[in-house]
Amino acid sequence: MLNPGWGPHDYFSEYKNPEYRKALIENIQQKGTNPFLFLDPRFSWHGGYTYWHAKLHQLIATFAHETCIHYSLAREFFQKEIAVVELVPYRSVSSSVSSAVVKKLQSGILAREFIIKRALTTDCLVVATRAVKNWDLPNQDNVICFDSKQARSAHLTAKSREIVTFLKRRFVSAR
Repeated sequence: MLNPGWGPHDYFSEYKNPEYRKALIENIQQKGTNPFLFLDPRFSWHGGYTYWHAKLHQLIATFAHETCIHYSLAREFFQKEIAVVELVPYRSVSSSVSSAVVKKLQSGILAREFIIKRALTTDCLVVATRAVKNWDLPNQDNVICFDSKQARSAHLTAKSREIVTFLKRRFVSAR
């Protein structure tokens, strides 16, 4: 992704909701049992959940149907299998940072290095939905880059067959 959004709910969730704050810190530190916080129904009131549930619910439903498991189990599997890396990890209502600046940010350089290293392995599917040209990803089978029309809203739908197929293989091998 490009960068995380920001909304008034972030103040409340991080400063007034101890359960969410604890889960967020564990998520950032990669500790705890909730690897992808924004698919956790306990936090369905948060904008992050609203955003990611809207993006992924069709994929989760398709995955649940094709693997013959309940939607909640499919959602839990997605929580464990999905990671989101932001090229610019600074929140904003809308991103207006130029590509030239993004390429110079140390955080962006580290994010790119991490993702490119993961893309070079075959056990990982990399899906670039935003700022695709800034990621400089290799052209290979396990890298999916959305085109400019898809990237604006980064919709992930049941038509995203590569994602469902990849996760089904991981699901079967985990059983």
